[in-house]
Amino acid sequence: MEDKSKKFLNDLLNSNSPSGFEKQTSQLYRDYIAPYCDVSVDILYNTVAVINPEAETKILIDAHLDEIGMQITYIHEDGFLFFRKVGGIDPAIMPGSEVIILSGRGEVSGIIGKKPIHLQRVEDFRTPLRLDDLCIDIGVNSRKKAKELVSVGDYITLKPNVQMLNEHRIISKALDDKIGVFVLAEVMKQLSSKKLKVGVYGVASAQEEVGSKGIKIQANKIRPQYSICIDVGFASDVYNVKEKEVSRFCLGFGVGINHSTDTNLEFTRRLKEIAIKNDILFQPVVPISPTGGTNTSSIQLSNEGVITTLVSIPCRYIHSPIEMCDMRDVESAISLLTETILAIDKDYL
Repeated sequence: MEDKSKKFLNDLLNSNSPSGFEKQTSQLYRDYIAPYCDVSVDILYNTVAVINPEAETKILIDAHLDEIGMQITYIHEDGFLFFRKVGGIDPAIMPGSEVIILSGRGEVSGIIGKKPIHLQRVEDFRTPLRLDDLCIDIGVNSRKKAKELVSVGDYITLKPNVQMLNEHRIISKALDDKIGVFVLAEVMKQLSSKKLKVGVYGVASAQEEVGSKGIKIQANKIRPQYSICIDVGFASDVYNVKEKEVSRFCLGFGVGINHSTDTNLEFTRRLKEIAIKNDILFQPVVPISPTGGTNTSSIQLSNEGVITTLVSIPCRYIHSPIEMCDMRDVESAISLLTETILAIDKDYL
């Protein structure tokens, strides 16, 4: 991987973009891809890179900018911050997490605390942890001091923590779906120097984690005939995950090609044919639900309907303070999408 690409990935994973607060990450994508494509940004910070816009046949490639986060709902008289979730958060794994409050006055560090085990009672162990059992400590001891730093409504994100565990395995918060944004950017960069038969629209979309909101705007605006979504998928090679429930999907064995009611059967088959022809590692995947969970279904149902498919990067510990992917799967995804788009014309299917 080029040094420029490595820096871009690192910058993405160190950025903060809870749903509704995507401006910083949107700008990173825009700055990186602008030398290769025309780029525009809409009011939600959906960021669209375009190649060959004059073409009649259009393909939309999507990956979402946003990550799970929180929002301050109440400031306690002792200075503790209570919050609600923005996106899917498991309360059981949040205690001990370092967070950043994205205040209008600047970033404020904090931790999600919990009563020490020494002070817990028997019933505390029997009762599932709820989000309203938790609070954030920003190191002050009064509401007045806290309000000098933060406000009700401020967004909260997990503290960036990216690192390479070894040559291939990367860990970070928000690999869902910033690793997909990285794939998207690299594909658009490679395609920018190719002669294409179609127009390509690389959309880094907003607010996926709260109902696939952003992509609905761009899908209806672009009106593509084809679409490929890029997202993470549930890795099955985790100690207590049953493969028969989530489909076999392992880190380091290639990009996932998904099969659901959101994905067009013929388009999905063509992806597999292209992967085999080009010796690209891939894994057939059946998602846990026959529909939903990514932006794919929203694109599929836009306008008069779109021919859609979904590729995924296997990811461990999704929606936790630290997730894990394998860069070999990322390279497979970049290769598959690039070769697929080079093969598409108006009579592709």
